[in-house]
Amino acid sequence: MPEDILAKTAKPAASHHQKFSAIGVILVIMLAIVLILLGERFNFDLNRWINPVIESQGEYGGYNNNDIYTLGSSKAMSLERSTLAPGVYVQYPTKERGTYLAYKLLIHAGFIIPVFLLVFLLYYIVKIKEQKQGWQAAIYAYMVFAFWMMIHLLGEAGKYVISEYKSAAIYIILGALVIIFTPLAIFLQKKHSEKSA
Repeated sequence: MPEDILAKTAKPAASHHQKFSAIGVILVIMLAIVLILLGERFNFDLNRWINPVIESQGEYGGYNNNDIYTLGSSKAMSLERSTLAPGVYVQYPTKERGTYLAYKLLIHAGFIIPVFLLVFLLYYIVKIKEQKQGWQAAIYAYMVFAFWMMIHLLGEAGKYVISEYKSAAIYIILGALVIIFTPLAIFLQKKHSEKSA
């Protein structure tokens, strides 16, 4: 009986799917969570350090939670606090809420948009150009972080439009996002098409 030589010598086609270990997936999830928490805290601190409308900042000290909420809803001053740093707050005049929110949005956009672009550059280098094997799993954590921060920025922009809708800052930020997302989508689709061809 004749032997099927092709079946013995032919190698199966290489799969393009990346295989990640279970521990690698868990570490990527943990890295994404840590990056998101770090980014959220940095956003709050960046606003706290740079926003010119803030009149005071500090820690609650002897207040109890009811006093904090009463102080936060004062007619003269408004209070904002970070959920990642209980006790840390910023205080600004309630009558300047729109200005405070506009500065906050611009400060956050000044951090988030460059980080988002940097992560996409990293993605391009790791996944498309260099195809560095060690970074294949970790890049997903950075992508989750970048998209989370962008969604955070879009949420803040939406909140700003709902509450104020006065300043041109929203148009600048949304226009910048359109300018960023359009070429990125075109570029990634082009690279994907080249790679699969």
